[in-house]
Amino acid sequence: MPDPVLNILSNLTPEQAEYCIKRMKPYTDAISGRSMPGALDYEQFVHTLFQS
Repeated sequence: MPDPVLNILSNLTPEQAEYCIKRMKPYTDAISGRSMPGALDYEQFVHTLFQS
């Protein structure tokens, strides 16, 4: 599985990546309730970003 932070860094400017990473919460699987080490909750981030 690719590292989500490296994926963000490779597709955005350093400033954009820092903004996103600072605001993303760790990902927790909705069904099992387990967190995934190093995973970020992109869905929650986008929902929060565009609901504001």
